[in-house]
Amino acid sequence: MSSLRNIAAEIAALEEEIVGLGGELPPGSDLERRWDEAQGALMSKVDSYAEYILSLEARSQALKDAIKKVAARANAMQSLADRLKRNADFVMGGDLSIEGEVYTLKRKLNPATVVILDEDEVRASCPEAVAEVVTYKVDKAKLKAAIIEGHGVRGAVVTQGHRIEVC
Repeated sequence: MSSLRNIAAEIAALEEEIVGLGGELPPGSDLERRWDEAQGALMSKVDSYAEYILSLEARSQALKDAIKKVAARANAMQSLADRLKRNADFVMGGDLSIEGEVYTLKRKLNPATVVILDEDEVRASCPEAVAEVVTYKVDKAKLKAAIIEGHGVRGAVVTQGHRIEVC
């Protein structure tokens, strides 16, 4: 089977022959037969290309739809896991862990994080934590270090939450 490029090149060569004959295609000639075959091959090849393109686009859309469904399912599963962790956190009360036959649920501290309460106060009391950009951007790592070291930073506090892990 010829490629689309080969068919197009063949048609271009036949056109040159026809132009050489003054634009006339002699009826019943070998040239007319080759022209008809090339035109038929071109139409068939274009149809094959179009069908394959449509097939690829349909398969692509089906995969995109499947991705959306899988993502929704993954989000639902994560929501359920988060709900179960909140339930376990409530049941644990003041305990740091609860044990099952195989697994243990433990309450672990998250890394400490900075919550900025007042950016102006932070800028005034800890200028080294403010990055030099068009607008002020607080470097939370430096701000956290300054607060922990006791530099009297106003406008921000260090907090630390917790999470439930399956061990």
